Amino acid sequence: MVQQSTCREFFHFPTVRLEITQVIASKAASSSQDKRRLYARATQTCNTAGNNTVSHNATSILCVTTTEVLANRAADTNGDKICIGNGTAAVCSATQTCNTAGNNTVSHNATSSLCVTTTEVLANRAADTNGDKICIGNGTADVCSATQTCNAGGTDASTNDAATSLCVTTTAVLANRAVGNAAKICIGNGTAAVCSATQTCNTAGTNGSSHDAASGVCVAPEEEEDGEFGGIEIFLILLLCFAVFAVAAVLVYFYWGSSDENMDKSGENKDGEKKDDDKKKPDENTDKKKAEEKTDKKAEEKTDKKKAEEKTDKKAEEKTDKKKADKKTDKKTAEEDVDLERAEGKVEDTGV
Repeated sequence: MVQQSTCREFFHFPTVRLEITQVIASKAASSSQDKRRLYARATQTCNTAGNNTVSHNATSILCVTTTEVLANRAADTNGDKICIGNGTAAVCSATQTCNTAGNNTVSHNATSSLCVTTTEVLANRAADTNGDKICIGNGTADVCSATQTCNAGGTDASTNDAATSLCVTTTAVLANRAVGNAAKICIGNGTAAVCSATQTCNTAGTNGSSHDAASGVCVAPEEEEDGEFGGIEIFLILLLCFAVFAVAAVLVYFYWGSSDENMDKSGENKDGEKKDDDKKKPDENTDKKKAEEKTDKKAEEKTDKKKAEEKTDKKAEEKTDKKKADKKTDKKTAEEDVDLERAEGKVEDTGV
């Protein structure tokens, strides 16, 4: 006869004492007087297979210390934690994985095994070519065939084409980051869901009902994987940025161009001061004028020198002419003397 025993858990706070009542089915004696009423602390986990209310760290314990409990699908490297199954409990070794749906503590390679040999366990979203490994789900376990994929969040071992199926037909499984078709199943982390044609599969998701968060299994494209943008969105953003920069460049070009033109007309710089070129102009003009005056002076000096040379040449010519005239005069005088001498000689010859 199956009777009900009550396990109450008390959470102790400074001013609040919360009492939670859980009804647990277990085998008990036929007498109603054998019903056990016990109180478990918040740091303990109820073991319906237990019958020991004194200690809290053995498989026979009714209230096991939570830190000593092995989670479903978990393995412990130390091999000393307790796996609480379906009406039974056992300590799994370091090479075994806890199957909370199990009720067999003797074998370790069957779906009913409480502690399954880890090498015989099929990982979530995995498929085995031999089709002989065990997929441990949520409250159930089954051997998936070579054409099936393990869904660790599954609860139904009888179907193979639903989000709740433990072993899902591989061709019906949606790949990570693939867009759904309202038929294929996206297997996430501990849960699964059918993604619509506007949703993308997120195998890291833990929430099968949310579609606008990173934890969603089926995520809307614009919210895909932590808000990542698709190729089209990135292209449009880059195009918009380019357009903004282009418009800004045109405005700056025309602004500076008109400003420079106005400053050229006014002869002022950006600060309203005369341009350096304009400041330099008087100095440049003065230097130019001085250079011109110097050039003119040199030209005048050259002209004067030329005139002096011409005057010297003229004097030399005059001197030469005078010399010539003197020579001519001397010659004439000499001729006249000769003529005079001749004349005198003629007179003597005639006896005058």
